[in-house]
Amino acid sequence: MKTRARLGGLLRPLLWFLCGVMAWSSLAEAESIADPSRENDFAQQAIQESASDLRFIFDVSGSMRHNDPEKLSVSSLELLAALLPAGVRVGIWTFGEDIDNPLPLSRVDEQWRDKARDLEPALSRYQPFTDIEGAIRQAGGVPGAGQRHIILLTDGMIDLSAPAGSKAEGDRRSRQALLNELAPDLANQNVVIHAIAFSDEADLDLVEQLAQRTGGLAVKAQNPDDLLGVFLTIIDRLFPADQVPLQAGRFTIDPQVKNFSALLFHAPEAPAPILVAPDGSRYTRDDHPQEIRWQQEPRFDLISVPSPQVGEWQLEGEIDAGSRIQVESPLMLHTGELPDTLYLGFPVALSAWFEKDAMPDDMQSSNLTVRVMLEDADGNIQVSSSLSEDGGKFTGILPAPTRPGNARLIVDARAEGLRRQRVLAVNVRSPIGASLDSRQQTVELTAQHPRLDSANTRLQARLQGQALPVTERGEKQWRVELPELDPTYRLPLKLLATVELDGQTREIPLPDVLINTEGQVGLDAAGLDDKGLATQALEQEPEPPTTEPPGLVQRAGQIWTDRIEPPVERLTRQLGLDPAVFRPWMLVLVLIGLLVLLVMITIGRQSARRQEPPREEPHV
Repeated sequence: MKTRARLGGLLRPLLWFLCGVMAWSSLAEAESIADPSRENDFAQQAIQESASDLRFIFDVSGSMRHNDPEKLSVSSLELLAALLPAGVRVGIWTFGEDIDNPLPLSRVDEQWRDKARDLEPALSRYQPFTDIEGAIRQAGGVPGAGQRHIILLTDGMIDLSAPAGSKAEGDRRSRQALLNELAPDLANQNVVIHAIAFSDEADLDLVEQLAQRTGGLAVKAQNPDDLLGVFLTIIDRLFPADQVPLQAGRFTIDPQVKNFSALLFHAPEAPAPILVAPDGSRYTRDDHPQEIRWQQEPRFDLISVPSPQVGEWQLEGEIDAGSRIQVESPLMLHTGELPDTLYLGFPVALSAWFEKDAMPDDMQSSNLTVRVMLEDADGNIQVSSSLSEDGGKFTGILPAPTRPGNARLIVDARAEGLRRQRVLAVNVRSPIGASLDSRQQTVELTAQHPRLDSANTRLQARLQGQALPVTERGEKQWRVELPELDPTYRLPLKLLATVELDGQTREIPLPDVLINTEGQVGLDAAGLDDKGLATQALEQEPEPPTTEPPGLVQRAGQIWTDRIEPPVERLTRQLGLDPAVFRPWMLVLVLIGLLVLLVMITIGRQSARRQEPPREEPHV
């Protein structure tokens, strides 16, 4: 304790000294921010049939600094400011230990867009702890009319400041209250939660359950570069709009298109894209007709072209995946209600159509073909189906999906000289969820499909070819007791569901549950495929685990990130300093502090040795 007090006494003057140095350095730097204030109409054509009340919740816990080093969450705000239709009510919240509302719920207009673009400091005020329940409770508690949508971005799990009792118990109670009380209550109030998991440390099971229990979408960003695409996935779901395919940098505009918007993702250092019209005219950010609106951001460009030329357009430059061309046209593709969640083993009925009044005289529905495809996160087509025309409407059945996880449902309509697509994100889940207890002794099974229960579903479990009893635990729950196993092997528990529904009997193979009796592979790391967001291939050869627990250096770094760095940033702001400028000096501060501590310890040991009496060897 004395050493800690001495260290604190040394660090405080050092901190104030460095703050003074950085204050002096800041006087020599000027910062200017230029934001174009141009209104855009991206996704306007579908606003009347889409969401109108959105609440975005951003995680600003200390770990976000490392999981989002390039501050792509800030770029996502720029994307929101560019794409959200005017008139929609939108609010922004942040949370760590505290919950803030830097942009209260209000209608989107040019003033709202300017405020959203200025929120970068709010997303950089990192805090210790992660109060997910409190953030959702506060954002969901703001009154609103009609359906409300909460979009949660988090890179961690519930982590509250230590209560009077056990911290672990407090975290557990908060999680249970969120899932079992708050989520159902919000669902009853017509509130939908869409959740984005931003790292492997995120509570993926919590993310999926929040989305499923409120009818929302759960998406995992595999790495920081995926974040913009993930946000766009949510926007596509909330504001569906027609697209034309963008293939090898080319796309075709038909005579029915009144306007198109090109959203082009690219690296910050990539050369500016060039738009080439069918007549060969070349347009750039700095050289384009006045009627073309061109918004430039570090990671994307948004180009709106009214009354475009008919024919093939071309894009030159390094355009990243996820770029798309959306079109506004009276000839708009309509679809029946599309589910947010699909289930393994269950086909889906779909329908699509164009309004007859919007069809040109030379085009009839009999000349159209409509195809539906389910594309997984890797871009592979899982299943597809052609829809049949009947009285101007196309209907059909999409076969049951084959892989759990995030996917895209693509409705593709074609005719001579015409192409339209609707692309919507969906979650594919196992109809029966599985969770392995921490002692590796039981597997709890829960019906995730809303129509399944113990009355119409029978489950079978096999381990190493031997059948294991499956015991009913309730209307929608079962349990499998595991035998004692060789601790050196990882083994798959095979599950099969037999379902009797709507006069039909179907057998559905469920994802394997990976068993590891040593407990080195937990629930998330085991990749229980029913969770969808976290999957891991089963190893062909059993190997002893090689993962080592985090060392002292890694643990110290985590403590600095989550507990020490946020208060230091708050202190620099109180002093009127820029934390971004001060941050490089934090490492210097730490190194100086460690050096002082090392010197003090060395001096203390030498002093202690001088005071010790000479040690005599024992005599025999």
